[in-house]
Amino acid sequence: MWASVPSSVICLFGDTLRKILNVKKPTVEIHGFVKPGFESVKDAFRQNFDNYLEPEGATLAIYHKGELVANLWAGDANSKVNKKWAQDTLCIAFSTTKIATAMCLALLVDRGLVQYEDLVTKYWPEFGKNGKSSVTVRMLVSHQAGVAILDQDVTFDTVRDYEKMSTLLEDQTPNWTISEQKAGYHAITFGFLIDQLVRRVDPQKRSLGRFFREEIAIPYGRTHFSGKLQIVHAARVVTQRQNQTLDKGKTIVWLELLSDIEFYIGLPDEHHDRVCHLIGPNALQFVYDLSEPDFIRAIYRMCKNPTSTLLWQSLKNPKWLEVGKNGETAFNDPELYKLEIGGANGICTAKALAKLLTLFIGEKPIFSPNLMQILEKPLLTDSPDVVLGVNMNYGHGLMYFKNPNGHYKIGHTGYGGQNARLDPDYQMSIAYLHNALSSDSGAYSRTFKILENA
Repeated sequence: MWASVPSSVICLFGDTLRKILNVKKPTVEIHGFVKPGFESVKDAFRQNFDNYLEPEGATLAIYHKGELVANLWAGDANSKVNKKWAQDTLCIAFSTTKIATAMCLALLVDRGLVQYEDLVTKYWPEFGKNGKSSVTVRMLVSHQAGVAILDQDVTFDTVRDYEKMSTLLEDQTPNWTISEQKAGYHAITFGFLIDQLVRRVDPQKRSLGRFFREEIAIPYGRTHFSGKLQIVHAARVVTQRQNQTLDKGKTIVWLELLSDIEFYIGLPDEHHDRVCHLIGPNALQFVYDLSEPDFIRAIYRMCKNPTSTLLWQSLKNPKWLEVGKNGETAFNDPELYKLEIGGANGICTAKALAKLLTLFIGEKPIFSPNLMQILEKPLLTDSPDVVLGVNMNYGHGLMYFKNPNGHYKIGHTGYGGQNARLDPDYQMSIAYLHNALSSDSGAYSRTFKILENA
């Protein structure tokens, strides 16, 4: 029924509800810049605030042919303490983190250290237990490993201990019969699985977060001085690449350098106060979200069989994924900021996320032409997802979306409306992050659609 109701009618209902609830029209100052020719993007960004779609804060960045042509931010980073969104405000990227995670594995493939067609057991023999011996590296990174949901509870302590996590993943029985033709979205376990593989394949045995920082974020980002300089009596100085002891016991000058790919999988303590505060969807946003047929279908699937569907189970696995009654989420916990969860808790700016996608193209792309031929198109096209219940375009850790020419854009969506996409045809990447999470997923987020169509 709802799917047949025009979105304009539902939006009108949302506006009426807003008036009944006496929701006041926001006055939000837009910060940042757009280059000539991209003025409509700024107008669309403002529209999201003016139309009550963004009750808190948001940030948008666009690169075109390697140049930053839009970098905007507005609203509140934390309205509870009247903290405004700033240029360096960081935000949870949710599943757009999978872009960075997929790039780490792709880089190892490009270096000849692992092959997509290899069995996972070649590098991680214990993973083959309980019917998982046929899983290839390509299947592992393409949501086909069958371990989207874990029978054992995963705590923060489990995530911190990669050996415990390894055993937990090895002992897991597949959630469905494993097949190269069957995929199911691994929302959280995706990152755990790729972290385990990276640790085994990388000659230095680094974690996923450290590998990403040292092999992608720093070498491919443009480093700049943060403005922090001090004289310290140092026993230990933390550098960008790794922890080192420099001039122990001596007085040194310490300065902080930052990469313009300021994207973290495992956030250092000194940046915790820059992370925006997330809030769950409110009633008004939920009404607006009902204008999207895909969202309505997802709600219908969960309500029809709420206790047994993989989708419903995935929303509570691990348990700390659940959003509290007051809209609070574990993703506001600084202890979670520190964890390396390559499927969900990357923390970054929109500028960093958009810049990351530019590495796929340009004069000096991060990957070889042969590997890009693999990554530029989906492995599975319009394929039914056994977890989400909708058809998806998947491949090698990425999602794919058709552009007006019928060619594929590369990127990923994220919970609550986070989004990042690269259109190779137009040599343009876009990233959008916000902290007032919508009810839908990024795949059909109204706020992002408005911007993408600007």
